[in-house]
Amino acid sequence: IVRPDIGEQYETDAALTLRRLLQDTFSVEIPLENDYVKRGETYDPERKEILVGLTNREESKTGYENLGKDDYRFYASENKIALCAGSERAMLQAVEAFFAQFADTAAGTFILPVACDVKGAFEYRSKAEYVGETFEVKLSDKNLGGGQFITKLYTEGLGRAPEGSEYAAL
Repeated sequence: IVRPDIGEQYETDAALTLRRLLQDTFSVEIPLENDYVKRGETYDPERKEILVGLTNREESKTGYENLGKDDYRFYASENKIALCAGSERAMLQAVEAFFAQFADTAAGTFILPVACDVKGAFEYRSKAEYVGETFEVKLSDKNLGGGQFITKLYTEGLGRAPEGSEYAAL
């Protein structure tokens, strides 16, 4: 997995998220590197790489062509797959969509395509988005509290109800 040496923090976070997903799901350790190349040298175009964000590889540049602010794309050509996104939230969905597209957790496989061009756009998952604000919810609150609220928080992120041990983590 290759991320930009000089890029946005969300690109690094997305690369770490993808690495963690692969590691946790398939028990495989995949190196995470940046795209730095010494002056006078070039990267190996034959090396198989998953590129996350706008790296110095041609596949990243191609993947970012005509990409809107909330769009994402994963583009594969030969030995490189580029995960591209126009924003932080689109990048997170790009990682999720990429993993969902190529991971077969039941079979324990992750099959990468030789060529693909998948485009998508960030979709809001709820009616409201709270940015830069915090609020307190007590479990005894009749409107927001209790297990229903906690379950909703988890299911929107995990796609399932939390286990008992996960409640304790809160």
